[in-house]
This record gives sequence, C-alpha cells and structure tokens, in this order.
Amino acid sequence: MHKRLLCLLLVLAMALPVFASDSMQVLHNENFYQLTINPDDCLFDITDALSLEAPQYTAEQALSDRTIAPSIVSISKTLLDKDALKTAEAMLHFVQEHITLIDDENAPLYAADVLEKKRANIHGANNLLLAMLHAVELPAIRTVGRLTDEEFDPNATVNHAWCEVLYKNQWHVLDLTQKAPLTELPKTHIILRRGPVTNSSELLFEKGFRYTIQNGGVEICGADHPKEAYTLNIPTFLGGLPVLSIGKEAFSEMVITELSFPNTLQKIGRKAFFHSTVPEGIHIPASVTTIEEYAFSYLNGLYAVTVDSKNPAYLSEDGALYSKDQSTLWVYPHEKRDTAFTVPKKVSLLFCTCFSGNPYLTEITFSNPETKAMTYTFYGCRLNLLGPSGSAIEKRLNDGGLTEHLTFIPQTLAEEGSLMHFVAKGPSPKFEDVSKNAWFYPDLDSVFRQGLLVGISETQFGTDLAVTLAQAITMSTRVRLRYRDNASLPQVESDEEWYQPALNLAFENQWFILPDISNLDRPATRGEFAQILAGALPQNALPERTSITEADILDLPTEPDVRSAILTLYRAGILAGTPDGCFHPEKEITRAEAAAILARLTDVTRRLYFNERI
Repeated sequence: MHKRLLCLLLVLAMALPVFASDSMQVLHNENFYQLTINPDDCLFDITDALSLEAPQYTAEQALSDRTIAPSIVSISKTLLDKDALKTAEAMLHFVQEHITLIDDENAPLYAADVLEKKRANIHGANNLLLAMLHAVELPAIRTVGRLTDEEFDPNATVNHAWCEVLYKNQWHVLDLTQKAPLTELPKTHIILRRGPVTNSSELLFEKGFRYTIQNGGVEICGADHPKEAYTLNIPTFLGGLPVLSIGKEAFSEMVITELSFPNTLQKIGRKAFFHSTVPEGIHIPASVTTIEEYAFSYLNGLYAVTVDSKNPAYLSEDGALYSKDQSTLWVYPHEKRDTAFTVPKKVSLLFCTCFSGNPYLTEITFSNPETKAMTYTFYGCRLNLLGPSGSAIEKRLNDGGLTEHLTFIPQTLAEEGSLMHFVAKGPSPKFEDVSKNAWFYPDLDSVFRQGLLVGISETQFGTDLAVTLAQAITMSTRVRLRYRDNASLPQVESDEEWYQPALNLAFENQWFILPDISNLDRPATRGEFAQILAGALPQNALPERTSITEADILDLPTEPDVRSAILTLYRAGILAGTPDGCFHPEKEITRAEAAAILARLTDVTRRLYFNERI
C-alpha cells in the first residue's frame, strides 16, 4: 500500500503538464478561488514529512502521524513573529537566501531533503516553504500558474509556481522569484492549478460520486455504487474544489430521474450519458463550453434541451441543441413528438446520432445543399429526406454512406405538395369483418385515419372484395389532392355518381393514364390498379429505393403504360410480388391489398427497402 501511495505522491509533487486554457484561468484573490480552499485542509502536506535521503516515515505513516520533519520545525520556530504575515515573509526570505533554485527534474523534492541539500527546483523550494508555514500552523497551499506579463506556454512543464498563505481572510502570494514585501506585491498571479494536489488518477468518493482531481478542479467519473435509478444533481464542489467536468461514459446506460448541472461545469465528456434514460428536459448552463461526441446520444425520455442565453458555445431552439453559430445540430431530442422537422439553413452539419432513434419523425426538410450528415445521423429512423437535388446528403445516401430506411425526395421551392399532408388524425376503424391481428390491419388503420379509404358500410370493410375501377380512380385522386393542396374531393352533386368528382379531376389534370373505363363498376386488375396508382403522386415523391429490374418480375406485362407503372411502384418500394417472382397483373386486387399499397404510398416508413420482399 505505502509503495503505491508513495509513487502517487511523487507524481503529484513533480511538475505536471499544464492543460488549462485561458478560459480556465483564475486571477489571484477572486472570490471563486477563496471559496474553493478550506483553511482547515491547509495545515499539513505529505511533502512536509517525507524524505528520500533519510526516510523518517513511509507515506502511510506520514499520513497517519502528520508530523513535520523536526529539522524544519526547529528552523521555523526561530522565524516566528507576532504578526503572521511577517512570519510568512521571513520564511520566504529564508528559502530565497538558503536554497539555490536549479532547473533539474531530479533535484531534491521533499521539504527535509531540500533543507539538507540546499538546492531544489521551483517545486521542491515551494515544498520547503510550505512545510515551514505548516510547522507554525499557518494555513498555506501550493499553486501552479503564471504572471500576467508572462507569455503562456501550454506545452511547458510548468510556467510558474508559488505558495500562498491565508491572512485576515485573504490569500497572499509568497513568490520565491520576487523580492517585494508581501503587502506591496502586485496581484498579477493567474492560477492554473491550486492546492496541495494538482492532478490525480486516484478515485475519490463523496456525495455519491466517484471523481478525480484534474487541473485544479474535479472531474466526475460516475456514481459510487449501482442503483436502479439515480438522482443526479451535480454539485458545485467536491472535496472543496469546483466541479469542472463530467468524464467519459460517466453516466452511460443509466436510469436518471433528476439531472442538473452546476454553474462551474465546463465540459461534458464523450458518451457521458450515452444510452441513458433521462428527465424530459436538460438545461445547459452558461459555463459549459465543451460537449464531446455522443454525450447525449440515444437519450430515452429527453423531450427538450435548453441552454443559458449567455452560453458562448451552444444554443437551443425548439428543444434542439446547436452550436452557437447554428452551423452544427448536435442533438434533436429522442422523445420530441413532432413528425416533421425543417433544418435551419445555417446548419452545415447534422452530427452523428443527432436524430438517432427518434420514433416520431417521418420527414426532415433541408434547404442548404452543403448540409452534411454522418453515418449514424439518422440511425434507427424511417424517414423522408426532402432537399435540393445534388445535395451532399443525397450523394452520401446514394453512395451507401447513411443508414437504411431513408428516402431522398428532391424538393424545390417551386414544387407543390408534401407527404406531410398525410397525417392520421381520425379514430381507428371498427369494422366487424377485420381483426386487429389481420396482416393488413396496421395499413388499413393508417389510411382509414387519413380519410383515404372507407368501408363498404359503417361496420363492414369488405376485406376480400375486389376493388372496382371507380374505387381505384377515387383512391388515386384523393391521394393526389391531399398531397398537392391537403384538400379533399369536392362534394357530389345530386345528379352525379358518387365517383364523378374524382373522375372529372382525373380527366382534367391527366394525373394518370386511364385504362378502359367503359364499365367503372367492374373489378380492376392488379395491373390496372398499378397504372392508376402510379399517378397518385408526382415522380419526385416516388424515388427508387429497391434494386428491382425487369428480369426480377417474371410476368411483367408487355403493354407499355402498365409495364412502366408496375416498375415505378416496385422500385419505389410500393408494390411487392409473390415469392415465386410474379406480380399477377391480370388478377383482381382485393381491398385488403389496396389498403397495404395505399399505406406504402402515403407513409414512407412503410415502404419496402433494397432487395426486400414483403
């Protein structure tokens, strides 16, 4: 045990790389700094007692005995003054006069050894000064930092170091490189790391959290023991130091019932909350300037992210998390229940997993052709992606660089219509001849609630009855009106057949090529139904998504219009043949089959995918 602890303490006391950025620097004597140091914790340091030259204690013994080396105590008592600040100043001058500063990592480190050898690097010299202050019970700490007039070198082993003593509720700098009296020393020191422990990989435990000390603050590593559900109100301080970051995977795959962040928090690490269940809302304070990859990916329960208006790095809009300049969309909440989303034009990157797993979205529209998406941006979603032809997203989708179950639909401002007009608003059907376990019931439920397909009566759907030509034309016209104008068929005049308004619109607009309609009450064949339904939507709403060729359909008819319609609907994932590779275009089509085809036509999430047969 004592060997491991001794090695750890050696690492802690040696010069360590400075990782703090300018945004993490704290000017001397700011109130924030004063609050982070507990005077009661500043009266003993392990370097006060240890010695490599003449071991008095093991590390374990020193921690339990807490006795400062006698040679240091003896000298310190000779420098005592009634005024504590004059005592500290006398100790500072003693070290300056008796210890030679050298630039050597292997120089004596511990206080007793520095006093014996009379030479040290800046760390060892500060350890001796600290031990002398502690020997007469003055609260003091070591600090690593720089001066305001120094050029900051982030790659240097250390830029500057000094001790500080608490006197009349103020921390006073004891800088071995400066000769001015303490009361006249300008407060120009910038703190990068503070306290007796600078960096530590050792796990500490407090208030239900595991944490380490990093760059003068705390990085939370996780919860200290497993629970079924966690209340995570992240504290402002742990161990007397500010909580600055949440570490990698700290709270991944957990059930979290409450979650809040302190105003000291600066970083949320990679996968910090990955795949966790969280409250509906997460608020990001102004202090957070770094949110690493996948920190908020796949968050079950998340409905909205909000960000403090003063945050310099991030902003929220309608519950989504963006970079401050809105160039990157980081998170679209997993439980946000909108079915459509329009990407702001400023967004140039849809970050990996930002939409992943959202079960409600069916359509995302973007207008910036340079907007990019990453491999798992839409993972687990079934979506229509509407955007400019030739866009970066269309190219990546066509190249296989995005996950499956996505359909790209070219859109321009001049184009009319939207698949978002097909919203299932009404109640589910209650037909006596249809079981909810029927293979086509989900499709029937969708188109019935959209008002696109009705029963033969209020109680009967007519599952196995054939679809007539009049019914097929009416279905196709309803779909076209809804897509174009979100409109319904005109009312039937008293002297008209029930299908006349649909037939009139079909003739007027020539949306589809009509077969022989001399008898509109006769059953439509599967080929004729495909010919009529192929014109229910414009071509840009029927992009190819299956790898079907003419050779894949063994009984493809020779009649050009029917042949073209069948291929269009196959390739758009609307039609599917039988396991024997045939479509059977001459057979009658049932109302159950028509419901399934209509559902795939109007709901992109139901369309079939590459090489998939249903």
